[in-house]
Amino acid sequence: MGLHGLLQAVRAHPVILLAGFVGGFFETGVTSILPLYGLALGLNAAATTTLTAISGAGGMALMIPAGLAGQLRRPHRLVALARPAGNAVIRSCGGAGCAAVLAAQPTAVVP
Repeated sequence: MGLHGLLQAVRAHPVILLAGFVGGFFETGVTSILPLYGLALGLNAAATTTLTAISGAGGMALMIPAGLAGQLRRPHRLVALARPAGNAVIRSCGGAGCAAVLAAQPTAVVP
């Protein structure tokens, strides 16, 4: 493994590794810009910190189930089960739940 394994993987599958690199690059970029986006919306520093924390926690919480789903023989079954759960999370946190968290901040402006 090590550097030799990495070079072997790059030679064997360059497009897949490039796609992973580009995806990681943009994910990191979005995470670094998220607080600025919150400030541009008129949120205070505490609300933008909460927004960034919720985004990071959500990505971390979904990483393991998504990886497990990719290893299943029939991942469409898990996706079919996860869809209602995802809709519930979006309704509770993406709608009134997150708005309530942000509205609780002293000078937050919720669009």
